[in-house]
Amino acid sequence: STKTLNEVWNVEKILYTIPEVAQILLTNRNKVYRMINEGILGYVDVTGCKRIPKSEVERVTADVKFNSN
Repeated sequence: STKTLNEVWNVEKILYTIPEVAQILLTNRNKVYRMINEGILGYVDVTGCKRIPKSEVERVTADVKFNSN
């Protein structure tokens, strides 16, 4: 069977793609781009591709406020 880089090298993932962040945040890619453009979500440029550090995803999710109805 095919193994991922993480499985082969036992490396912790520290950068996420836009679609991965959208899935984690239960939203869509457009919303992730909007969060980046509004300065809510930081990113790094990896050879012209936006990548979101794990620490940014954790920071944003820690700021989430839940409604209790």
